[in-house]
Amino acid sequence: MSENRVAKTLLLEFPQLVEAAMKLDALVERFERLELPPVVFGDRTARGLSWRCQALARANLLRGQELFFSAIRAMNEGSILTTFVLTRTLYETVAFVVFARLKVEKAISKNDPEGLRICLMRLLSGNSIQAKTDAHWPKPYHINDVLRDAGAYLHEFLPEEWRARPPALSIDYDWKSEFVHPNQGSFALYQRVNSTGYEFTREVARKPEVFSHIVSALSMNAHFLLQESESLASLEDLPESWPSPKAR
Repeated sequence: MSENRVAKTLLLEFPQLVEAAMKLDALVERFERLELPPVVFGDRTARGLSWRCQALARANLLRGQELFFSAIRAMNEGSILTTFVLTRTLYETVAFVVFARLKVEKAISKNDPEGLRICLMRLLSGNSIQAKTDAHWPKPYHINDVLRDAGAYLHEFLPEEWRARPPALSIDYDWKSEFVHPNQGSFALYQRVNSTGYEFTREVARKPEVFSHIVSALSMNAHFLLQESESLASLEDLPESWPSPKAR
């Protein structure tokens, strides 16, 4: 069995995970079958969406595949903090793919060639460090904007148990963010208080509800990444008639 599947030892310990793990395994198989051929440059004007959107989709699919597989392996090892951090980053990847398509479609609807050109540059080449020293280098979109817009769009597609607590994706992202830095949130995974002081053990977080949440979050993000990457990659080049004469 692939190391990217939920470990049998984990399923024996927490049999309530079996059904959800089967759904996760099906998504793993889809990621393992991914084919990401090279993208050839096309129309270099703002109308040339096809090759650019395919490049964005494939780059994020490969990024997401690494995060997805690594998170499963970390979960199998009982590395809960690592799993949370990787799942958080996987959701950022999903959000970016959604955000990219929304931004491109918005610029198209505005009949704004220059706005679309800038949008594509920021999506494809945005780099905060480079932009600080070179004014010609595009700045990336801020991750908070990405998460806000993507979260609002994705909310209606969430599983029922997630839709019950809006804004579910924002809450879950903020919660997982607590584990990125050394603070009480991450410490709580490894320490517990008893009558005499602190006890330190990785068993604190080894609970069925924790693993159930991880499997659910990984499945949801993997599904969304496959679905939304396909939508992004399907955008076609704009016709020469765009923008419409009335908008010029």
